[in-house]
Amino acid sequence: MKSLQVKDYFIKADGLPVGTIRKSSGHVVVVHGDTGKACYVMTGDAVYQQDVFYTLKDSRCRIRFKTEDIITMGENGKIVVEEVSEDNALKEKKSVISMLKGKAMFYVVRLFKYKSISASVKTPTAVMGVRGTKFGVEVKKAGEKVADLSDRSLIYLAENGSDNFETIIHGFDGVIDVTSNADGSTNNVGAGESLFVDNLGAGSVEPTDPNIANQFIQQTEGGGFIVSGISGSGAGDTGDVVENIITTVIADLSVVSTDNYSENLSQTLTGSAIDAASGPVNKIGYFTAMLTDSVSSAQFYNSTYTSTSLQNLDNPGAEAVAPGNYVMKVDASSGMTNAKLTNLETYFDTISGAYPVSFTELGHNTYMEWGYWTQPEPMNGTDYTYYVDNRGYYMVGDPTSATDMAVLQNLAGWYSYSGAAYGTSWTSTGGSNMTGSFDAKVSFMDGIVSNFNLSVSDPVNGHSASVTNAGGDFTTGAQFELNGPGQIDGQQQANFTSSGSLYGPAGQAIGGAWSINSVSAGGHATGIYSGTNQGPTTAP
Repeated sequence: MKSLQVKDYFIKADGLPVGTIRKSSGHVVVVHGDTGKACYVMTGDAVYQQDVFYTLKDSRCRIRFKTEDIITMGENGKIVVEEVSEDNALKEKKSVISMLKGKAMFYVVRLFKYKSISASVKTPTAVMGVRGTKFGVEVKKAGEKVADLSDRSLIYLAENGSDNFETIIHGFDGVIDVTSNADGSTNNVGAGESLFVDNLGAGSVEPTDPNIANQFIQQTEGGGFIVSGISGSGAGDTGDVVENIITTVIADLSVVSTDNYSENLSQTLTGSAIDAASGPVNKIGYFTAMLTDSVSSAQFYNSTYTSTSLQNLDNPGAEAVAPGNYVMKVDASSGMTNAKLTNLETYFDTISGAYPVSFTELGHNTYMEWGYWTQPEPMNGTDYTYYVDNRGYYMVGDPTSATDMAVLQNLAGWYSYSGAAYGTSWTSTGGSNMTGSFDAKVSFMDGIVSNFNLSVSDPVNGHSASVTNAGGDFTTGAQFELNGPGQIDGQQQANFTSSGSLYGPAGQAIGGAWSINSVSAGGHATGIYSGTNQGPTTAP
């Protein structure tokens, strides 16, 4: 199964646009073929080559290409824009569209500026070479019924297996050449004619029943378009739509029934689907830092600042908090390379300014990015000078939404997460930087994180930090808080604390910030962890 997070705002693809969304109603999703990212469409959005469009129940979409050709999709449809191109010098235009599900009306506009027009529509059972200007196509599985958003047991949009498919072509204007994939035969379908093609071959060209023609027009073009994105027809069923996306469009080739719903949904959780080549859309997460203060050139540990809830680093004022509720704020709204530390509160001082922050990425996957940061310039208080010269850390990305968490809570059992961990043990000379790993168990249904184990070390300088069997509860949505007995350099210190979250539309990843601090003069360490779901596991 492929994992997918559907955004409710426009996401730009990497390629050149080949058209625009003229109108949409209900719930229409586009998945960009070059990035794998998805969003709900709205009127005016750009269309790119290799885009895949899904229309859900009671939804429609009209796409207009730069070649002036138009497609109007009815409900429960799936269309792939394989190629749309034009050569103004040679006066040629070409389009290749794959239609894998549903009903759609095609308009191939024959403009005088083009000497050569090549337009084809491919389905699982036929290929249409277009000479006409208006024709309709329906693709369905034999005996299939329309999927309802709220019914998990029905057949869904994204399935395109090796079952028997049926293609029905209706001519409205001009002539369409239809070639059967099964026997290679070609039939010409003219205006007012229809042809049925399945996995065995093509039938005979027959006159179109006027009632069927009118019904087809109504289902693809009638009923009125409503300019919308995630809103519009059926907007009140947003939770059902998200659930449908998780279990259908992201499933792509899967049949979901009531009995195997949890099994199929759980497959979307595994980390194998996470693509390290792309990064997250958002920078929502946590950061942490250990503040150094200086008096007469002597360096001292001051305090550890850690985000205790999700912070948006794309907005000004992302904050971390130290004991005593002293706040540190970072502004990365102009990009990570232009980030500034803008506010620092300590027991003695409150400092405002624009102190440059240096972020260094350590890694990323589809849903998360993580790394470390420093701010070594002096921040002058009344009696003390402050620095973040030991590494602080950040972990950001696309958290699992509250709506998606509500879906995940249907899953019984426990799931295992594991991955990399990083940290720094404070020293007066800039810190001892440590690496290692972590693992944990999560129960979505019970809202618990258990058996959290983390171990990091710096073998060169001999420093280490660890926690064993920490645990905690989910607090808000996908966010959780952890506590447990922490150790620094093998010695028991004060409590290990961590704030973290699940990431991805189905909780495919996990990450957070952690700290261990000594009540006495022991040691201080802070860091982050980032990992992926490894699948079902045994209960703790």
